[in-house]
Amino acid sequence: MIVFRHARTRVRLAELVAEVRADLPCPVAAASPAAADGANLRLLLAASALECALSDHWGREEDEQRPVQRAAVEFSVAAAELYLELRPQRTPFAAFTALAQGLPPLGTMVVASRPEGFRYYALSPASYVEPARRLAAARPHGPVLIIGLRTIGSTLAPVVAAVLRSTGRRCEVLTVRPHGHPEDRVYRVGAALTRYIQQWPGLVAVVDEGPGLSGSSFGGAVRWIQAHGVSPSRIVLLPSWNPDGKRLCHTVVAREWDQWCKFPASEVVPRRGWGRDLSGGRWRILLPRLRHVPVWPQEERVKFLARNGRWLYKFSGLGRANAEAAERSRALADHGFSVSAVCEGEGWLRLPWQAARPLQDAECRTEVWARWAGSYFAFLRSAFAAGPPQPPSAELQAMTAANVRALAGAPPPPLPPEAPPVRLDGRVMRHEWAVRADGSYVKFDALDHGDDHFFPGPADIAWDLAGVEAEFGETCAQAVIAAYESRSGDRELLARLPWYRVAYAAFRTAFAAFAQELVGSADAAGFRREYSRYLGRLQRALAATSAVSHRQR
Repeated sequence: MIVFRHARTRVRLAELVAEVRADLPCPVAAASPAAADGANLRLLLAASALECALSDHWGREEDEQRPVQRAAVEFSVAAAELYLELRPQRTPFAAFTALAQGLPPLGTMVVASRPEGFRYYALSPASYVEPARRLAAARPHGPVLIIGLRTIGSTLAPVVAAVLRSTGRRCEVLTVRPHGHPEDRVYRVGAALTRYIQQWPGLVAVVDEGPGLSGSSFGGAVRWIQAHGVSPSRIVLLPSWNPDGKRLCHTVVAREWDQWCKFPASEVVPRRGWGRDLSGGRWRILLPRLRHVPVWPQEERVKFLARNGRWLYKFSGLGRANAEAAERSRALADHGFSVSAVCEGEGWLRLPWQAARPLQDAECRTEVWARWAGSYFAFLRSAFAAGPPQPPSAELQAMTAANVRALAGAPPPPLPPEAPPVRLDGRVMRHEWAVRADGSYVKFDALDHGDDHFFPGPADIAWDLAGVEAEFGETCAQAVIAAYESRSGDRELLARLPWYRVAYAAFRTAFAAFAQELVGSADAAGFRREYSRYLGRLQRALAATSAVSHRQR
């Protein structure tokens, strides 16, 4: 079954170069301290995104280190030195000038990938500074080869190198791409790079976020490096956290994880004025009526309640993701659907804490709420359209087909008519809707799930409306859909809904199946209930589409 999506977009190389140039300091300003507006962080992210795209472009079959890739890595290291306010060996401007001489034509199409930790898990490049220092202190002698596992390793490896070089240590950096099944990663490397690793005389440090559910990216890297003659005593790992190995589902990694030498990243440190940590379902303590809602803690965004109780601080992603979430919040607030957020820097948003209570069953069935909710979805379709009419994305089709086969042993239904993709709400469960003290409605968690690492990604608004039907029932959904159609003028929705009913239920059933294996007993019981409920909806949706197909034949 599939629940995670891996958003990659094809772009012209010129777009990535333009992002670099936007924050590249001129020569006389290259050694300035970190810019207050986050320009140096954006430069680091843009530099590493450029290196990642170039390395993926040439490493589709196997990774190798061409001169332009080495120049891209050194540019990322220079950007990391500027971001960390370390004395640079070479300014970013000089490093970019050297890189620019070897770039392919700017019209070349490349694949741009988004590091998940920087978008969803409150991971900061700066959290790898202390691990690098601990590594330098614990293993003080000899050169270090730093291998970043792409995508996020393209940023983290240069950060580790910048710290180690600031101590006078000799460091070399390269990045490689994991291949294969997510639970059994392998690495494909060319002959020259193989010889380079075989001849490396010092430590080899593997840098990545995670481990995830399996730990196979790290495990595959360790197996690959050892296969080239590097002894286990010369391999160190720099992960984003250090779980108990027994939690990892890859058999070999689970057995060996606790034996490997690791320097995990620093945890999120609350800022001044931040109070209670509401992450991982802790927000339920403040909302007793929602204590029954099951939570997959590792997949929740990190959030803190201010000590004064007036503000909620939520991580929404580094770089453009933060600004886009804040802009979306303002648009929703201006139309009375949510609250307005302010960017706090380093990926954090500040939102006013709302005195609101969960929507009650009787309120879900009122015409007033149906009109408000229908207007909300019509606004999303209008304000956050993401392209011309098109079929469901290939990735969404693949998820639906795989999950339907795994859960129901059936083929997926015929594809729906085309529709414009939208950056959806993506979180339409009952507990995400509330009533303010003045009786007005508010939609929570409406900012950043329309394009995150879970399905569907940008898609037909029919996904959200199928979700309303699954979460609130057919009677309530009919009123919301009627209000949406009246407000949006979308007259083809009913023809598209059957496929999205199946897709939504297939995703939510698989999500509940995964989550119940990875959470505590109380949440596991809740996800088992959800699994049964969504599976029932999936079976009914499949039966309905099958009956329609039979009548049409």
